[in-house]
Amino acid sequence: MALLLTHAAATLVMLGVILVVQLVHYPLFRYVGADDYDAFQAAHMRRITWIVAPSMTTEFATAG
Repeated sequence: MALLLTHAAATLVMLGVILVVQLVHYPLFRYVGADDYDAFQAAHMRRITWIVAPSMTTEFATAG
């Protein structure tokens, strides 16, 4: 039961992250100029990884 709850919690965290990224972050990308886009995207990926990686790893580990 603990394994199922852990998986569900990680899945819900990922759902929250996905919604925030889809509804907040991605629409804001249009305000970043072409000259700054690569740096902005690299910073976004570097920062979001700290949130996404633990949840994705937990989901993967508890899925089986």
